[in-house]
Amino acid sequence: MNPYKVLNVSPGVSPEELKRTFYELAKVYHPDKADNEEDRIRMGKKFAEITWAYSVLKSSLESGDAKDLRSGGNSTSNEEEAYVYYLYRKASEFIEKDDLTSAISTLYVLRNMDGGSEKTDYMLGVAHLRKGEYHRALSYFREVMSKNPWNINALLKMAWIYEKVGLEKTALSMYRDVLKIDSSHRVASQKAVELEKRSTSVLKRVWDIFSKG
Repeated sequence: MNPYKVLNVSPGVSPEELKRTFYELAKVYHPDKADNEEDRIRMGKKFAEITWAYSVLKSSLESGDAKDLRSGGNSTSNEEEAYVYYLYRKASEFIEKDDLTSAISTLYVLRNMDGGSEKTDYMLGVAHLRKGEYHRALSYFREVMSKNPWNINALLKMAWIYEKVGLEKTALSMYRDVLKIDSSHRVASQKAVELEKRSTSVLKRVWDIFSKG
């Protein structure tokens, strides 16, 4: 992301103009002004982007590195790497505090920056799962699995969702997939045994009904 383009300012922007532009955009895109959850997520993403751009340009003006930003030098790269680390930390904190809307908004900014890394998609899956948005959570866990078929945590989360919505055969298959990766995985082993017993019990009841008929 180019911080100049995010704020729509020129490379020769003054500190005063930069500050004024940031405050004007912040007033427009602050998530608290949203009318609904969808707008809150969209505005939160934009708000995080302009906050990042402002912090990068403000820092570059104070340190005299604006030339590096214009030319795409290491300063931009270093600033962005530091900001990515900061966003991951904030997203983790938001998830821990159950501020899931803020977590998702932050992770959408990260996804825009890294193109959808395994880590970002996994965290998005977790955040949507904790919100009870199973369909969205599954879509992100599937993205994780497309990048890394051996991600046990994503597999376990998917299995839990399928079990939760009553698709126990699919859940059992996924717990078995976990055991193919790690045959000693305690949770997957317990869940597989539990679902197998439940499946056997259901079949037995069905057989008893038909036998008596």
